[in-house]
Amino acid sequence: MAEDFPHYLKVFYTNPYETKFSLGQHAHDFRFTVSRGPIGSKTILTLHEGSTTDGQISAIGKETGWFHQGYRMANEIILPPIGEYPNMFTSTMRPEQEFTRRWYQFTMKVGEGEGLHSEKFEWRPTQGNEIKAMFKHAKGFKLVRVGAEGPGDGRGGKRQSRQLGESSDGKEVVAVWATKKVILSISRSPFKFELLGSGKTGELGRHFGYMALMTALETWCFQVLRIHDDYSPYVARH
Repeated sequence: MAEDFPHYLKVFYTNPYETKFSLGQHAHDFRFTVSRGPIGSKTILTLHEGSTTDGQISAIGKETGWFHQGYRMANEIILPPIGEYPNMFTSTMRPEQEFTRRWYQFTMKVGEGEGLHSEKFEWRPTQGNEIKAMFKHAKGFKLVRVGAEGPGDGRGGKRQSRQLGESSDGKEVVAVWATKKVILSISRSPFKFELLGSGKTGELGRHFGYMALMTALETWCFQVLRIHDDYSPYVARH
């Protein structure tokens, strides 16, 4: 399953009570179903393979506590075993804030076999070119591979001039998610997710797509009710 992780996904609301939603490229082809934990539960999101919650569980996101910057999440990725490659991986995503800038960071092992090593990633807010094609008025987050230069040889720079797939500080952008920028909050917000660069080629390993998707969904849940105001000291969740 992990070998053909989809590069592009969007949310489809199939449950009027919004306790679950589906992810796929088309409404007739759901790749995942996401269920949300009950009120009071530490489990925030569970990712199921296929079009129902009866499918194999591939990832679980659990809240580990509230901090000044927001919720800290522990993500457990559970995949079918392949050879000696570990089938289970856990990484914690934590929010960070400095003045008006908020971002979410995690560290995970990437690569394959003897090349397996740890790298740091950050979800940073964006209205850049990587998400402009997703919605007419798009706003979201980009996942930055902190230890790797972008396709513009690490030059970075302003949005208008820098290479697509590169952050302002010259780092590689490996995934993005976006929703519509609105004045009033909406609970059934749209969501689109896409892997880019080395996140798309598979060189980061079989756990990466799942970890990128789960952390994208979590930042979306934290931000979606206040997507027009990412820098509020209060991080809303739903």
